[in-house]
Amino acid sequence: MKESVSKIISGIHKNCTTEQIERHLKIAARLNLKAIHADHYLELKDMHKAYDLCKDFAETELSLYANFENDNILKYFTGMQKWRMLSEVISASSKGEIVYKECLSKKLKCSHKTLTKYIDECIEAGYFVYLDPITGGCMDKRIINIRPSEDTIVAFINWNVSNILSTLDFVKKHCKINLTFNAA
Repeated sequence: MKESVSKIISGIHKNCTTEQIERHLKIAARLNLKAIHADHYLELKDMHKAYDLCKDFAETELSLYANFENDNILKYFTGMQKWRMLSEVISASSKGEIVYKECLSKKLKCSHKTLTKYIDECIEAGYFVYLDPITGGCMDKRIINIRPSEDTIVAFINWNVSNILSTLDFVKKHCKINLTFNAA
């Protein structure tokens, strides 16, 4: 995680207005930082660290978004509906399940017309391919199985690895959790 200079420093709470302190305390009371062993940021004396935590959350997300936007494949899937479509196709493909337009339309709760447009764009761009599931062909020849292309799988997995690494950096910096990696 890159270091950036913050204007929020230790002791900042001493110079805050009552309104700012009350706001901080109200927010702190609703945070679930204990779940990640970062509840030490909730103390007023560590107010500056809470702001640093929030900054790092935002910068991690911005970095992941930039990696996403800069990927020629993944940037097509911007938006919740397209991202969910990609995730559903990859999940089904990884489990050897049959996935086709009609079942995706129901899962995504979008019109068949909209989904057909997305799938056709993905097939044309090479993001998805028509291919039998890894477990074997479909008995109903009217169903055409959709799977992610090799390049799409690689982009998706690499993006997720980057996401995990960013999250681990965040955990090391802000959480009172010891991480160890075991060689398999």
